[in-house]
Amino acid sequence: MYVGTDELADGTQTFYTEIQDMDKEIQKSMDDLLADYNFESFEPVSFVSGKNINIDSVQFVMTTPEIKIKTYTESETLPKEPEGIWERFLALFK
Repeated sequence: MYVGTDELADGTQTFYTEIQDMDKEIQKSMDDLLADYNFESFEPVSFVSGKNINIDSVQFVMTTPEIKIKTYTESETLPKEPEGIWERFLALFK
């Protein structure tokens, strides 16, 4: 059991030392990736009307195709409800 505990302690120490500079490494990688893009000429597009002032939030609206509800005329019959066992039993004698 001592050997396993010793290995666990060594592994934990190795893990700790390896992640010490992880945040700096991630930031450097992100900076390197973003350096490939030129944002100097980028002009962001506003989704808010210029007439509005003191804007706290922006709401987006998504349009979808119309949902059509089928209507039945008198000549059409409604879909038949599934029969239960009792209705099926009674139908045998009709």
